[in-house]
Amino acid sequence: MRAIATPPGEPTLQVTLTTEEQTAFDTESAQNAAEQLESSRVAAIKEESDYRIAKLFGCPRPVDKIKLYEKELNGLMQNAELDNIVINGGTLTAEQQTLKNSFNAMKDTIKDIRAMSDLAEANQDTIETYIIALDAKGY
Repeated sequence: MRAIATPPGEPTLQVTLTTEEQTAFDTESAQNAAEQLESSRVAAIKEESDYRIAKLFGCPRPVDKIKLYEKELNGLMQNAELDNIVINGGTLTAEQQTLKNSFNAMKDTIKDIRAMSDLAEANQDTIETYIIALDAKGY
């Protein structure tokens, strides 16, 4: 016997399901629950990745993605300007070279965080395991 939801004030309807129908219902319910858990796990990993990347740019939690993208774009533009100096035969000052080195280190860190995120998702890691891995690398 299965109760069917009804509007408030209406009597509850009872439906008798065959064994096959009950099994199908239970299987579908379990699949839906598993899909929701998986979706939540992946979303948590992505959110943590976004936060760790945002931290590189000084953005607090919760991550404002617009501000983060603005900061990332600004960094890319500055890096491109430094590349243009070298491409056009110029030499970077010590300060510019330090900035260029920090951009490269940041790029490598972002790539690593994203790779770790992809791996955590593929390996079915929990968010806790992923956070431990990020912390171990100092991200």
